[in-house]
Amino acid sequence: MKDSTVALFCCLDDFAKIYNDWQQHHLIPSSSQRQRGGKLCLGEMLFIMVLFHLSAYRDFKHFWRYGVEQELGHCFAQLPSYGRFVALMPRLLLPLWILLHCHRGQESGIYFADSTKLAVCQNARISRNRVFKRLAQRGRTSMGWFFGFKLHLLINHQGQIMALKITGGNTDDRQVLESMTDTLQGKILGPTYQSNRSPRWPLSRGAWSSNQRLPSNWRLVFMPSLLLLSPRLSLSLIHPVL
Repeated sequence: MKDSTVALFCCLDDFAKIYNDWQQHHLIPSSSQRQRGGKLCLGEMLFIMVLFHLSAYRDFKHFWRYGVEQELGHCFAQLPSYGRFVALMPRLLLPLWILLHCHRGQESGIYFADSTKLAVCQNARISRNRVFKRLAQRGRTSMGWFFGFKLHLLINHQGQIMALKITGGNTDDRQVLESMTDTLQGKILGPTYQSNRSPRWPLSRGAWSSNQRLPSNWRLVFMPSLLLLSPRLSLSLIHPVL
């Protein structure tokens, strides 16, 4: 096993110990629910999930069969079945979210915002789709219409994730940008928006317009540099992260 993989497991295992200690002291204990330990601890489950997203496998089933059971099977004392691990995946949502929040990037003063679609089905099957019923919405991007959600992402100029949010597909990017940047100061750039409406926080030429009322904690939002105002630069930085 590579040193980087071992370092990743040690980091996730230390986080899992802190999270379990926090969970025992802040959650209400239940006497009716059994607290039986599983074959994998929380750190090992987080390690498998993070390693899957870092691997070249396109689906989790093949990653479990060939990447975990065959290549890394000797690293675990016991491995549950594939179906059992998939059933335990929802328990990892909160730890992964807290882990992502704890490893947010450093405040640099220059940020890039963009969004991408998370389609749940093809457009021809929208009327028959029952996945995420009443949650997924119709939306439109530069690539056309879709049905699903939007992933809004904010990164700094070094490519480090600062904030993210998942909304319905019909949510305007500018509606969630204010809440994602309420604790940040500096300059923010994004794609050019063209609309007949007059939104509260309009974007123009890839940056906030300088003649609009801005939040008090933003020192300077307009970027005079032609390099930073280039939409191609912001998209080239943020699309690999998306």
